[in-house]
Order: sequence, then structure tokens, then C-alpha cells
Amino acid sequence: MTRNYYRGAAGAILVYDITRRETFATLDRWLADARALASPHLVLVLVGNKKDKEDEREVEYAEGERFARENGESRAASRGRSELCEASAERAATCKSNSQACSSLRPRH
Repeated sequence: MTRNYYRGAAGAILVYDITRRETFATLDRWLADARALASPHLVLVLVGNKKDKEDEREVEYAEGERFARENGESRAASRGRSELCEASAERAATCKSNSQACSSLRPRH
């Protein structure tokens, strides 16, 4: 993906596969790119996908929660925030609890 895609973005939805640790491990790189080019008030929504494959889980919910918390708190000076949810595209289990975060992806001044 081109880095220009992030330029001026108010929010980012980062998705990783809970059954493949390597997808979680690359989140730092994607987040760094987004933060380098997006709004300083970036809203991050972190989505762990394939929740329906719990028996194949490699990334624990607590790990995703910690990533979201640490990356939200580290942006406190610029008022960035982050949230986490887990979903299953196959079973249409969505992140309804985060719908407000997704619908309000605009910078806070």
C-alpha cells in the first residue's frame, strides 16, 4: 500500500488475523506509517479478525487490548486514541461496539 494513502487521514482501521501471529507482529510498521502521515489526532480502531476460529488462535485478546491501550496512551499528548474489537467476516460478527468510533473518525482540535 502506498504511504500517500494515509496523508491527512483522521483514522485508521488496522486489521490482523488472530490465527496468524505474523499479521499482529506487523502492526507496529503499519501504525508508524499511519502516524507519520495522518492527522496528529489519529483515531485507531484495531480489529482482530477470524474470531470464529478460536481453536486456532495465536494472538490472545489481551495482547490486542494491550497494543490498543499502549498505542492510545502513547498518543495522549496529541489526543490520539485507539480501540480494539474482534470480528468474524465469515460469520458476519462485527464490531458494533466500536461503530461510534468508526463513525466519528474526524480530528479533534
